[in-house]
Formats: sequence, C-alpha cells, structure tokens
Amino acid sequence: KDNSVKKEILIGFSDEASEAVDYGLDGKLINKEAALAFYSLINRDKYAIQGLGRNVKGKPIKLGISTDEGGIFKLGISKSQGFGENKRILLRDKKTHSIYDLSKSDYEFRISSPGDYPDRFSIQFVGGNDKDNITQVKKRIRVTNAPNGFNFKSSEEIKKLTLYDMFGRVIYQASPNENDFNIELNQIKKG
Repeated sequence: KDNSVKKEILIGFSDEASEAVDYGLDGKLINKEAALAFYSLINRDKYAIQGLGRNVKGKPIKLGISTDEGGIFKLGISKSQGFGENKRILLRDKKTHSIYDLSKSDYEFRISSPGDYPDRFSIQFVGGNDKDNITQVKKRIRVTNAPNGFNFKSSEEIKKLTLYDMFGRVIYQASPNENDFNIELNQIKKG
C-alpha cells in the first residue's frame, strides 16, 4: 500500500498437512486490528501461516485483506521455495473478475473504502509446463464445433489432452491416442 506497509503470509505444502486446521503447522492471524492485514482462510478463520497437503496444488486457496483506508495496493510473491521454477502462481481477483500470474510480476489493485474483504482473492499453484505444452500444441491442433461438443484434429497423434477452465482447474483429461476425435459437452466437468 503506497510502499509504506508490508504484510506477508506463508503458504506451504507438506505431507503432514491437510486442507483443515493443522495444529503445529497453521498459524492464526494474531493482530487482526492492524491498519493492514492480509490472510488466508481456513473455513472462516484468518491465518497468517497455512500448511496444505501436496495434493491441494491446483485447488484455489481463499485469501482476504482488511485495511483501515482505501488506496492502491500491490500483491506479490516475495519468495517461492521448493515449488519449481516452471510453476505458476495464479491470483484470481473476484472483484475485477481477472486472473493474474504472480510468478511474472506483482499485481496492483484498488480498494475504494476501508473494510474487511475476506473473499476478495484466491490463489492457485499450477504446473508451468502445462502452459508451455499448450502453446506448442495449439500451433498444430484445430478445435472446431461438433454436434454436442468439440472436434479435435491434429497433424500428430494426441497422446494426452487436458482442458482447463479460466481459473486453472482441470475440467477434462483424456488419452485419446488419435489425431481426429470428438469430446461431448456432457464429458466436461462444470465449474
């Protein structure tokens, strides 16, 4: 916020952690009355430290912010450790309906009035190689409408296909091992 206040939280992954409260791993937000607080949510409780199981990667993690005044704020990753350099950290701003890749740079946003915004953001940790693979494949694949779904045609055999929704969630996976096939809409998960 105007480069004058910095708040950090920690989100870590461990085999011993879960999506629920893990005593000894998760740390509640202590100073809830601070001029600026940034936190993750477990149920409706605010945490400054949240440990999650490794199987949670790819699922949205709720983040909130509270401030005693409006203004322009910046949200970024100060350090990423053990996550892999090809991974992406995606931030979803539910107010602006935008998704931003925090792996590339900080996200700047505005809050017009003081308050607590517990459901403003979510963050997802996703595989970076998936994006590279999509970029390479889209040059060689053609997707068109088909009766009740989509047709995929490629000059090469498609061994694995993964479709994502706009939030980075997997909505369809298949191993067609073909270069011309259809996917029906009823096969695709709904968000």
